[in-house]
Amino acid sequence: MNQNNKTYIIKSLQKIKDETQIASNSTAIINFWNAFKGSKISYIGFNFIQNQILSIKLYYVVFTDDFLLADFPLKELKNHFCKHWLKRSKYVNQQFSNGGGLTFSIKLDFENQLEYGYYLRCIDLENCENNLIPAKKNSLGVSFEGSSDFGIYQTIKNHQISAKLYGYITPKKHFPNAISSFVNFENIRGVEIARINNEFDQKYIYLGGEDVFTTSLISQIPNEIELFRNRNELNYVCPAFSNKNELFSVYLTSFKSHTILPQIDHLITNYQKP
Repeated sequence: MNQNNKTYIIKSLQKIKDETQIASNSTAIINFWNAFKGSKISYIGFNFIQNQILSIKLYYVVFTDDFLLADFPLKELKNHFCKHWLKRSKYVNQQFSNGGGLTFSIKLDFENQLEYGYYLRCIDLENCENNLIPAKKNSLGVSFEGSSDFGIYQTIKNHQISAKLYGYITPKKHFPNAISSFVNFENIRGVEIARINNEFDQKYIYLGGEDVFTTSLISQIPNEIELFRNRNELNYVCPAFSNKNELFSVYLTSFKSHTILPQIDHLITNYQKP
């Protein structure tokens, strides 16, 4: 077992947990999500290259189109959010739709830097995000020309704000042959393409549950992530590949607990069981 990966998982979750004990963005996100009474989910994502984990990200998603702007938990991003919320798509209130919901994230990278963000699928982004809309709107053989329905992922790290653009496709005929033996395509409901504004650094997220994963695909996941999944009784969802067709990310949630992750301290305790 890669001890560096195991240590990194524990220390990362512990740092996020410690941050929730003080007034912080992590505290604000989790408190907002805990107080929300409607439909919601939470999950954890791992980015990696081959056997090296690069980052861990916690996601907290709510499904609503009745949102009080005063409740928005990331104050430094509030002005950006207000602009995007006015252009929110119909999917914000549709659970398990492609790009649905309002998502908040807490990410810790391998350099121990925390990043926070929100994700929202919008319509008519052309008018407020011209600098992000790609000149060449084409991915996996599908053209985005004329489309204005994109996802916006706005983040802040060390007081620096950045944004990424997401696109969505559903035609299965465009799935790459290079990963055909790793994914059960008949169980995929669509593809979320991250960073479509950067054709050299894109990520393709295949949307679906555990039935998307084959034995071959699971064998490509670092052992420490599989151990973490097993000890916390979590389920894989949505494998993601780089533009080089290499497995880059996996996400986990709890189907047993109505798609709600255990609390962070429980994740750590369960993972460290002998």
